[in-house]
Amino acid sequence: MGTALGLSLTFLSRLDDYVAVNLSPRALTDFGPACGAVVVAEGIETPEDAAALLSESVDYGQGWHFGRPGPVDALAPAPAAVPAPLV
Repeated sequence: MGTALGLSLTFLSRLDDYVAVNLSPRALTDFGPACGAVVVAEGIETPEDAAALLSESVDYGQGWHFGRPGPVDALAPAPAAVPAPLV
């Protein structure tokens, strides 16, 4: 992965507010690819969060919806610095 545009937990926590005033996160998710970047969302905690972000073309995501924190020795080996795809 090259350049990434991150959507913070603060942004995601207000997602319903943005949609309510017709301000789509699509503006940011369109901006990333236009600049040659992938879009990464953090703080995805529910299946609804994941579905909403997937519908807005977010490329990657992380958060409790995908896995809970735990001890390092419990992690399976994974390539360094490669986030999981949102889908």
